[in-house]
Amino acid sequence: MMTGVLLRIRDSAREPVAATLHVEPLSAGARFGRGVVRLVVCWVLAVACVLVPLLHFVLVPGLFLLGPVLAWLATRATVEVKSERISCPRCEKETGIEPGITGWPVSLRCSLCSTTFSAAQGIASVT
Repeated sequence: MMTGVLLRIRDSAREPVAATLHVEPLSAGARFGRGVVRLVVCWVLAVACVLVPLLHFVLVPGLFLLGPVLAWLATRATVEVKSERISCPRCEKETGIEPGITGWPVSLRCSLCSTTFSAAQGIASVT
C-alpha cells in the first residue's frame, strides 16, 4: 500500500518548501526478508570464494562478517520511496529520484543543479 507523505524539504539558502513524496511502508516481514536475502547472498559468495587462491584468506572471512552487517542495515529501513520525481527547492524544476531509496529521513539530490536536500522529521500522512 503506497501512501503520500507531506514533508518539508530544507535547503540552506531558502526557507523550507512543502512537497509531497510517495512512500511505501515496509512491514516487519518484508524487512526481515530483505535482511535474510542479503545474509544468504553474502554467505553464498563466501562459500564460492573458497576456491579463489590466496584471496580466500580475506574474502571468505570478510564476506562471512559482512553478511550480518548488511542484513542488519536492511532491516532498519522502514519505508521505500516510490516517487519518481520531486520539485527541487533551489532550481524549482522537477528532478528524478533514484529508485528504491529506503530509510527515513531520506536524503535526495537534484540531478539538474546538484543540490542535496533532505526530508524533515515532521511528517503527516496524506492519502
